[in-house]
Amino acid sequence: MGLDVFAIYPLQEPVSERRLNKAIVAPDELFEGIVLKGSGRAGSSFRGRPYEDYVVEVTGNSLYFFYTAPDEVKKMAEKLESGAEEISDEDLRELELTREDVRNLARWFKIAAANGFALHGSF
Repeated sequence: MGLDVFAIYPLQEPVSERRLNKAIVAPDELFEGIVLKGSGRAGSSFRGRPYEDYVVEVTGNSLYFFYTAPDEVKKMAEKLESGAEEISDEDLRELELTREDVRNLARWFKIAAANGFALHGSF
């Protein structure tokens, strides 16, 4: 089974799996033009598995978390933006990502953060 990551409207704590099933997903239009590896289309969700190791390394957060609050999404966005420029070509090859992949991921997170969205990792 894969990992799908969704930008969602924030939920009040505590967050339960039942409440996450009723979460409202962000509008796809906000993420227009950002196609992430493995997803094949632009939108408010993406396949997280290709990015997991990179995200953990750069942010210290896993995409496998059921719920990531908006304030943490903002911190992740900032780290991913600088990480996209700092990662070496060798590390990109090892992660099987391109510089465009990590830049697009940073853009996706920046949009999610700017709109106050939380994340939901579904696997």
